[in-house]
Amino acid sequence: MQRIEFIRQLLGSVLVIGSGQKVISSAKPVQPHWIYRHILHGTAYYQAAAVAPMLSPGDLLTMKREPQNPYDRYAVAVYFQEYKLGYMPRKDNRIFSRLLDRHPERYRAEINEIIIYENDFVQIEMEIFEIG
Repeated sequence: MQRIEFIRQLLGSVLVIGSGQKVISSAKPVQPHWIYRHILHGTAYYQAAAVAPMLSPGDLLTMKREPQNPYDRYAVAVYFQEYKLGYMPRKDNRIFSRLLDRHPERYRAEINEIIIYENDFVQIEMEIFEIG
């Protein structure tokens, strides 16, 4: 293996060598890692039913911490655009609230599945991926 190939594999990024030669890596970008899947809670109390026709699997969701929530200081609300859909289940939110407090940019949430029942009840399954 030539030296330049070794450096390219070792670093996996753009490197400027002393002579000014630019080496561009062929390393693939890191793929998001799936870490969580669960059904949102509280969808009947928020805007999930109103926006359900606009939702599709793969749509990005926003997770917002609610440390001042009077019922649960670890609450993580889930939004589609500006519409509040519900909450992450309480049994899991303590871990995710701490992760979001430290590195919110490292996590992406999206819709995995939507079920609209005859009585307008909406069930939304979300997934979370670690992206960095």
